Amino acid sequence: GGALSTTGLRPGVRQYQAGDVAGLRACLEDWLTNPGALGEAATQVQQAARSLRSWQSTAIDFQRALEDLLPPPDPTTFDSDWLALREPADHLARNKRLLSEVLVWAEQDYCHPGVLSGHHAPPLLVVDLGTGTGSNARYLVPAMTVPQRWVLLDQDEHLLALAGERLQHLDVPLETHACHLNAKRLAGQIPDGTRLITASALIDLMSEDWLEALAVAATRHNAGVFIVLSYAGNVELSPADQDDDWIRETVNEHQHNDKGTGAALGPSATNYLKQQLELRDYQVSVAPSPWRLTPAQSALQRALLEGWRDAVMQQSPSERQRAERWFGLRLKQADEQSLSIRVEHEDLFARPARDGVA
Repeated sequence: GGALSTTGLRPGVRQYQAGDVAGLRACLEDWLTNPGALGEAATQVQQAARSLRSWQSTAIDFQRALEDLLPPPDPTTFDSDWLALREPADHLARNKRLLSEVLVWAEQDYCHPGVLSGHHAPPLLVVDLGTGTGSNARYLVPAMTVPQRWVLLDQDEHLLALAGERLQHLDVPLETHACHLNAKRLAGQIPDGTRLITASALIDLMSEDWLEALAVAATRHNAGVFIVLSYAGNVELSPADQDDDWIRETVNEHQHNDKGTGAALGPSATNYLKQQLELRDYQVSVAPSPWRLTPAQSALQRALLEGWRDAVMQQSPSERQRAERWFGLRLKQADEQSLSIRVEHEDLFARPARDGVA
């Protein structure tokens, strides 16, 4: 009945009309009395079945068709839930040795002008680029012992509003400005008197032109630069899988796509910024700040894996089946809390050569 007369019309299949008892009897008698014909029909059916679409492949194609109807995601925007989920891992991963260098430098930079003038120095002006919901400030403000004033810059007004609300308890002067941080306007968007330019999980999304503009802006303001949690390109998962390297390489290739400022440098960003700052006489230190995601951090693992899956599907659509196997396995392990993930990041601190500190 139904569509069977069409879908069942293939090698090895015999059909009879519904209600045709004589036709069914004849079919069964023929096969039961002729084992050779039955065996040949079975072989034909098995061969034909290899070309049939499975329910799983059909569902995947249907999902892909629905996704094609949606507008492409904006690579320069981030979900507040993702930012909240990653914040504890970010704070734990920061390199403490490099942070201590920043804190010592900030105290010297703040105190020195006051010593020279005999008056109290103004609060240390810190500019946070791509601030999101304010995770960077939530970590740094309590860590720094000197008076501070912060300017938060981001293109997302919603995230900036959240940042303003969530930073009120820190009791430091805050300004938020919604603006597109493009290379041509970057130096002018950083206010005069800025002593420290900082950002978290940002520069691996940026292009060579943008990072060069950042170095130029820092030099123009004679400001220190503290950039943390930039993706460094290496990922390790435990237990291991044969396609781990392929996934990592594909994700890294996707990292170089345009994220809004031109071709992104991805894992090469920290080293490129280091070179640009050193060309301008900065003293630059780089230190590792890896995520070490334990099985108990399954929610963050799942969100990270889903982000990687989107990247791999965009970068290698012809390898969809291979990717689905890997992500199906890894998401299952994350849900079962049997997976560990290490993601390499890097922190960078650069101090200007002529910072006025004795």
